[in-house]
Amino acid sequence: MLYGLCVPLDGFSLARDAGYDYVEFPGFQVAKLSKAEAERLAAALKDAGIPCRRINAYCAGTPAIVGPAADDGATRVYAETLFENAAILGAECVGIGAPAARRVPEGYDAARADEECVRFLKITASVAQRCGIRVLLEAVQHEMCNYLTKTPDALQMAQRLAIGNLGLVVDLYHMAKEGEDLDTLPTYLPLTRHMHVSTWETGLRRRLFAEADAQQLAMCAAAIKKSGYDGTLSAEPDAKEISPQTAKTGLALLKAALADA
Repeated sequence: MLYGLCVPLDGFSLARDAGYDYVEFPGFQVAKLSKAEAERLAAALKDAGIPCRRINAYCAGTPAIVGPAADDGATRVYAETLFENAAILGAECVGIGAPAARRVPEGYDAARADEECVRFLKITASVAQRCGIRVLLEAVQHEMCNYLTKTPDALQMAQRLAIGNLGLVVDLYHMAKEGEDLDTLPTYLPLTRHMHVSTWETGLRRRLFAEADAQQLAMCAAAIKKSGYDGTLSAEPDAKEISPQTAKTGLALLKAALADA
């Protein structure tokens, strides 16, 4: 198992010092970099001795994945910039959660939304393929968006497309918030290329695990261990919840829980 931390672009030293194996940067920040800026960041990561293996937070609402603002041209232009920069950073996979980009008006035609999502993923995966990167679709809980909120729905979409470089990132926070059974993880393993964990509570807050979260942590660790998953696992807290101490403690507790599960 490789352990990562989702951090802003300036957070890689903190993640390294806390003992993580890699960092996971927000896509909406990576997409804003010029080629020169991406190359400087890649050099800084190399000097720091910590790689960027994964990218999350695909976009900040634009391009839209579904809905009236969905636009194939905008999808392609954004993907070309993001994946070129992601390749420079050495990222292997880019996750597509992006809740702000997958909100549809009440009563929006479900079949139309599905077709928009299909086009988005085909275009995005095609661009990613040229850069040697996998695209990972993620279910995002209903308090954040209203399209593909459950993991079985994300799995069905990925299976429908059957694109070689399209897989899943499975997020136990979103599963828990949707009331999904964490013991269903083996169902998704054939297409799972990455996992996220964090605490869950009332509202949208996500934290790194602390001593007070022993019950939730034990549930996550038991489900992951039972499933047999041993790939990359990133802690994905809200950025404001990350500090040198919470990052270090969260990693130590996660490793210990998985060892004991």
